[in-house]
Amino acid sequence: VGAMLWRILAAVFILFANFWLRQPKAEAYLFANYEMEKMVGSISYSSLLNRSHEDKHLVEVFDSVEAIMPEKHRLNQFVVRVVQDEQWNAFCVPFGIFYVTEGMMKNLNDDDLAAIIGHEIGHSQHNDWGKLFEAQMLTSVGINYLANTHRVSNEAATIGGSIINIALSRGYGFAAEYDADKYSFLCLSTEKSKYNPAGQAIALVHLEKYVNSRGGEAGGVANFI
Repeated sequence: VGAMLWRILAAVFILFANFWLRQPKAEAYLFANYEMEKMVGSISYSSLLNRSHEDKHLVEVFDSVEAIMPEKHRLNQFVVRVVQDEQWNAFCVPFGIFYVTEGMMKNLNDDDLAAIIGHEIGHSQHNDWGKLFEAQMLTSVGINYLANTHRVSNEAATIGGSIINIALSRGYGFAAEYDADKYSFLCLSTEKSKYNPAGQAIALVHLEKYVNSRGGEAGGVANFI
């Protein structure tokens, strides 16, 4: 009982440090650590592998945008793929995996696409998935799981799937979306950028017209707009 109590107290202390104390740029996470990010990213990649493919032009635009990002990347490498879907969407999932749908690729020019990519890189840099993952894990798992850490991995895999769905539906929240827009705009506004930073606004106009053309699509990019 004594050992269990100390483990629970230690877990409470870690939670306090994660959520209430100011963190440096390299934030500390109880659940959303590097290995967990790798696992959840692998789940996403496997689930979309048969419905996605590499695209040379998308990779070229992505590499150009990545090259002007001012902050050091959290991750060493990225995967960029096109999803076989006519709906307009773009999203990133844990471990630096980025997707853009065929529908969006066909209807946006390079300035708009660069803005979308910069926005998604912003989500990755800010580790938005990790913050959401932490909240969901704590809600679902609770303190009891912290005392039995061998049970966390299965729960995490389940919640990992929900994080992917949240990324698809733009569920990070307004503040996170705004920060990702700001991150992209500031990058595209630098002298090193070959893209028009106005693409950040124009892309949103295109998305709004797309949503309206579909009768105000419920969920998806409508939430983001």
